[in-house]
Amino acid sequence: MSDPRTGRSDGRRRRSRRTIGVAAVAVGTLAGALLAAGPAVAAAKSTGAGGAKHAHSYGFRSPDAAAVAGGDLFVANRAGNSLTELNASSGVYVRTIFGTRYDFSEPTALQVIGPDLFVANWRAGVTEVTTSNGALVRTLRGSGYGFSYPRALAADDGYLYVLSAKGAVTKISASSGKPSGIASGSQYGFDRPTAIVAVGTELFVTNSGSDSVTEINAGTMKQPHVLQGGQYGFDEPTGIAAHGGGVWVTNYAGPSLTEISASTGKVDKVIGNYEGNLPSPAPITFGDGFFFAASPPGASPMITQIKPTANVPMPWMMCNTNGPYKFSNPEALVVANATLWVVNEGSAGLPGDSLTEMNAVTGALIRTID
Repeated sequence: MSDPRTGRSDGRRRRSRRTIGVAAVAVGTLAGALLAAGPAVAAAKSTGAGGAKHAHSYGFRSPDAAAVAGGDLFVANRAGNSLTELNASSGVYVRTIFGTRYDFSEPTALQVIGPDLFVANWRAGVTEVTTSNGALVRTLRGSGYGFSYPRALAADDGYLYVLSAKGAVTKISASSGKPSGIASGSQYGFDRPTAIVAVGTELFVTNSGSDSVTEINAGTMKQPHVLQGGQYGFDEPTGIAAHGGGVWVTNYAGPSLTEISASTGKVDKVIGNYEGNLPSPAPITFGDGFFFAASPPGASPMITQIKPTANVPMPWMMCNTNGPYKFSNPEALVVANATLWVVNEGSAGLPGDSLTEMNAVTGALIRTID
């Protein structure tokens, strides 16, 4: 069996099983006032009607994704059915965005396009909000979108791409919110898809169930190519990111990294568990000239810096024994203002519901927020 949210098989997974179906936070008329409130008011009133309260002043409840827009960091709280917004430079709390009108239902991925933030809801479509004030723009749902457990997002050239866990990619106009194509069917080779990235005219999707990556033409949403074979080194491919014409894939069970040429689909290199710095990598992101991967197993999760072109491909790895990073089942990574933010969801024996901020170059701890 496999976890449909992570795509990783139970036999090789070292992470604690997630609990699905967490009840939504109760909300009421206070939610509208909260969005308009300043930081001090919002910090004091991040509570919905009926007495339901967020676990912390920041409202973190099983944080699952993060994105940066306009100098602020947005965090999706899967169990809280909410978004937390904070200043990406200072870490100061701005607001918690929640309420029935947003239709948040286990938000699990975020994507910024222009002035808006798109939120993938595992249980119910996509929500679009304005990043400047948290106002609702629209909710995207219905049979025309072909959503089936939205679990990852990508964007390029004014379009949003929504990856569904059941095996489909929906193309949506970011300006109108209308669907303009769906990639679905056996020819695409989707098998427990976990992550998606847009590079130029192509989309790349990791398939953790079949040790493959599916390439799709983003314009037509057709012409699929399934990249598979020993030369790629795929072994439960889970995370994906791109930079400079290269597509980088984390192989959770490898443990390794695979670099693919976005233009040719051919493998450029496979990097193994260099000096033990890359055990079971899952999330990956790019920023400030480096890739960063999170390895979440056991009691000592790790964050690894990867230099795309270097004799020493992994300059450093940081774990909880290196300092009070408080890594715990890191679910997402994002770079902002020369710092790396790590989203810690939590796991058995380790408290989560926190963020770790690190220096993107040195890996030094800046702060933890919980």
